Amino acid sequence: ARFLRDAPVAPVPSAFWAAGFSFSSGALVHEVPYDPHLPFLFFGEEVSMALRMWTRGWDLFAPDRHVVFHRWTRCYRSTFWEVPGGAEAKRASQQRVRRLLTGRSLAAPSARDGAPGEAQLHDEEGAVAAEKVGAAPYRLKDGSHGRTPSPEEVSSDGTRSVFEASANDVRAHDAVWGVGPVRTLRDYETFAGVDFSTCTVSAQSNQGGLPSEQCFWDRFAELSAFLEGTRVDGGRN
Repeated sequence: ARFLRDAPVAPVPSAFWAAGFSFSSGALVHEVPYDPHLPFLFFGEEVSMALRMWTRGWDLFAPDRHVVFHRWTRCYRSTFWEVPGGAEAKRASQQRVRRLLTGRSLAAPSARDGAPGEAQLHDEEGAVAAEKVGAAPYRLKDGSHGRTPSPEEVSSDGTRSVFEASANDVRAHDAVWGVGPVRTLRDYETFAGVDFSTCTVSAQSNQGGLPSEQCFWDRFAELSAFLEGTRVDGGRN
């Protein structure tokens, strides 16, 4: 963790989102629901959610004070990636996120998704792989795999499942689980200081969106000043 040199007086605008510390209006989960086609995903979850939220008009902020702490270590508990057989499902999920971040259709795997063997993986196949290890995240009551709807297929009263459209319906995948209609992917890359196609980040992005390193408290400089002051005071005494 890094500390700011000057304490903010209001929530700080952010380009990024952390699943371990996320609070918002409940409308968020209706407008930007978790993509159920990403079993065993860990790295890639937060940046894909940040992109989907921001491009749907949601702004992200970091609090201006410490309100909770997150126990980062995992040594005291088991994790989902310890379940045998999840590697294939994870690869399929990562490929889907790569398509999202590079502006390609979510339901159209290509050779750019990975090695030739991996490129054949498909969202449905990933779901089957997850089911084999007891981790399929989207099932309907009749036991079939969950389906993604186009927006018009979801009733206004919410009585119809959001997982009833064809899993191969490209339009449905992109409309619900893809980039939003309010801002573009390129807008987000510019705002966040990232380029997903080249896997690069700007200096400002690496600084959490802050303009310079001067915004952060330099504990080593403070320590040097403290030690220098101690030596001066000691000399005077």
